[in-house]
Amino acid sequence: MSRSSEKAPASPRGDDPFRSAIGAGIAFRGFEGVLPLIAEGSDPSGSIRHYILGQFGEALMESVATGFASTSGGPADLEQEIERALEQNHPDLVAIVSAEGSGETVSAARRLVKGMKDSGHPGMLVLPPLSTAGGLMAGFHQATRSVVRHFARGERENRKGLVIFPGLLSPADLRHLKEIVRLFGLDVTFVPDYAETLDGRALTGYEILPEGGTPLQVLRDLSISAGAISLTPSVPSKLRAGAFLHRRWGVPERIVGVPLGLGEMDRFLNALEEMGGCEIPEPVARQRDRLVESYVDAHGYLFQKRAVLHAEEDLLISLTLFLAETGVLPVVCATLGRSGRLAENLKRRLPPTTPFPRLLEGVTFPEIEEVARQVRPDFLMGNSDGYPLARSLNVPLVRVGFPIHDRIGSQRTLSVGYRGTHQVFDAIVNEILRRHQDEAPVGYSHL
Repeated sequence: MSRSSEKAPASPRGDDPFRSAIGAGIAFRGFEGVLPLIAEGSDPSGSIRHYILGQFGEALMESVATGFASTSGGPADLEQEIERALEQNHPDLVAIVSAEGSGETVSAARRLVKGMKDSGHPGMLVLPPLSTAGGLMAGFHQATRSVVRHFARGERENRKGLVIFPGLLSPADLRHLKEIVRLFGLDVTFVPDYAETLDGRALTGYEILPEGGTPLQVLRDLSISAGAISLTPSVPSKLRAGAFLHRRWGVPERIVGVPLGLGEMDRFLNALEEMGGCEIPEPVARQRDRLVESYVDAHGYLFQKRAVLHAEEDLLISLTLFLAETGVLPVVCATLGRSGRLAENLKRRLPPTTPFPRLLEGVTFPEIEEVARQVRPDFLMGNSDGYPLARSLNVPLVRVGFPIHDRIGSQRTLSVGYRGTHQVFDAIVNEILRRHQDEAPVGYSHL
């Protein structure tokens, strides 16, 4: 197979501006006191509300849908919505996101916000027109960088602490990474941090501004960070908040992958070790040993199995490398993103013994299905959007990533670290075993 990447024509589903707006809203949810306001522009049908409920489901409805204000009218309605948000919720910042791709709503919002600021209304940020290529991830990273650029102040001296830009992970993933950092004894800020705001506690009423998130005061000191770790190998520098801190204030930036799999988790820990000046804690090292033992135990079940992967680019890179570690052949790697960095990252990291997969960039599932039928995979791996294809191919779907729309509890699903990798690994093996068990002519209950 050629070590090249195939780019499909942009599809309406892939370039839906609503997906980018939701991605931006998720990122804004990771900042304390920030209320995302999504302006739907010329779509008065309330599609963005329907999208939030349909895509995130009831498991995230309370924490996401009620945390987004939205307006489908013109500047007058937008001004009324801003006034209502300021009066009822007292946010520290109203972050305005446009869910239409023309830029007209952004221009109108900027004129409106300028007038309101002149009248003494502080704390408003209008996100530039969102890139629609890349879906959730495009909006997520644009929002993160915009907030950091808006608040970061300071000098180049007296550097202290680290900042981690984790990308789009589950709240459980963020909590686990913070546990690991605490074992290191390091002063680390996660940006953004929606570990609590998107997976909160039971309350007697709705909270438009739930507790949690990266404090805005902390953002002002990011310029004096001793270093930044970005878990975003496919994101271009113009969208990375870590790259902004490096260019503007000289903060050293280290780019590593999503810490899923032995190799990528090793790289993440090495970055913490080198930038933080401390050794890997013993409890973390023991987790690694247990994962290696599992690889050995289940190798016979996974060796030479064929997988079709579909995910956001950063996660896709780590999943591909992880499967190669276990003996699985990742035969097709598909993503909605079009960064142009997927092939480069995999060429540099995949072992020479693993055949290079077929790469599909900027594609949706009709294009993926055509290729998947040709390669005859043993299983699919990715988010819940792949279920119709898995059903059609009659193969298991191993769900991974955030959010997962057809199962409850994706905010509590752990995929990163040695512990999270262990859970993903067990899920793959058990799906293979279940398939064997279901197809066996005689039922059996022991391996």
